[in-house]
Amino acid sequence: MTLSENFNKYFRTKLILWGGIGIVATLIRHFTKPDTSLLFISGFISFVIMVALFLGLLDYYFHEKQAPKIVLALLDKSPLKDFTKIGFIKEDNNKLVGKINNFQINLSPLTASNHVNSLVILIPLKLKEGLEDYFTNFDNYFKLKLSENVLFAEAIINNYDKNFDFPQLNKILIDTTRNLKNKDIQIIEVYDEN
Repeated sequence: MTLSENFNKYFRTKLILWGGIGIVATLIRHFTKPDTSLLFISGFISFVIMVALFLGLLDYYFHEKQAPKIVLALLDKSPLKDFTKIGFIKEDNNKLVGKINNFQINLSPLTASNHVNSLVILIPLKLKEGLEDYFTNFDNYFKLKLSENVLFAEAIINNYDKNFDFPQLNKILIDTTRNLKNKDIQIIEVYDEN
């Protein structure tokens, strides 16, 4: 990521929010106590900006430095490490990719600063007419979602590492892919350009 992209992602919103709070607070202070000094106002606004920069730095450090290490560790822990035993392969150090019932499955663990781990499961599907009926809910876990002209069955499972073991996750994937086949929703065709 470039410096500009990092600034926009981690610092910009916090600076706008905290800067706005600082300005509103100093305006209220100025109108309720007109004898407020310019030094106090500039000091308070500087303090608020420093708080915003500090929070942005914490956010940046967590998402760019700590989270990738945590995600890599989650891939090497049960229940995800057990998927490698059935043929799933680690890609980009942040996801597992494999097949169940000939459907490609992407398993991507995510972590948040509050230590809640989530699992994003994506199954790319062939786009065809009549699928709009399924876009609200496909089953208990999955929703069909259209993203950049690709249709996905997507599930986000919070606290997957505490609430599910490998047999439970595997059963969800087997049941969902079987359900996709029964509803005649087809596997996306991937062509190798070589």
